[in-house]
Amino acid sequence: MTTRWPSHAAVVKRPLRPEALAVCDRIKVLLAKFWHGNQSEMARVTGVPQSAIAKAVHRKCAIGRESLARICQTVNIDGTWLLTGQGPMIRGECRNDRIRSVLAALLAELGEGRT
Repeated sequence: MTTRWPSHAAVVKRPLRPEALAVCDRIKVLLAKFWHGNQSEMARVTGVPQSAIAKAVHRKCAIGRESLARICQTVNIDGTWLLTGQGPMIRGECRNDRIRSVLAALLAELGEGRT
């Protein structure tokens, strides 16, 4: 008895969940921001296969956890932002912004004391 596999055309593709689509959209943002849309360069720098990047960008397939982790580590991206869209895109950005605002306030106070 021979097992018959369905032809490629007969395989039904399940649509990606909304969360996966959102991650794909954020990968597109990173691709544009850090690699000027060049998938091959993103693949070279991150070690993520170019085919995986292309599938994510074209919303055909969710990208794996290991690939997401590589992208985050390579360009210091906050994993929470990549997965949910919440928080700062760049790790530590929020803390640095708070430090800048405190320093600006202190400098302003010092400047006022001189007059």
